[in-house]
Amino acid sequence: MVLILISVGLFVANRKEKERRNSQVKIWMQSSNGITQALERIISDKWRNYYSTVQDMANTIHAVHASSFALYQSLYEERAITEEEYKKEQAEIRKSTRNLDKNQQVLALPTEDSGSTPLKS
Repeated sequence: MVLILISVGLFVANRKEKERRNSQVKIWMQSSNGITQALERIISDKWRNYYSTVQDMANTIHAVHASSFALYQSLYEERAITEEEYKKEQAEIRKSTRNLDKNQQVLALPTEDSGSTPLKS
């Protein structure tokens, strides 16, 4: 009798895990589809000359990058990493993001000779 209860318990737990995994895969598929749609829209908008400056396009691509990075993080976290490894990775990501933001701010500063930013076309 105890063996039957243990077997049923394991079966139910396995089923719930499978349902959770299937739900997560559906979310990943939707995220991936959204990124694909965004990239197609960027190409379409470029051909229609909807971007007036390089900065407009860079902002759009930056938004798609954020979505792709979120998908990457979700997939990465699903790969059985330890909490310590996850925290270390997050700290490195924050540090590199801060450095990237600093570099972008430097690039966006007006130049002395022209008064325009280097990223504008």
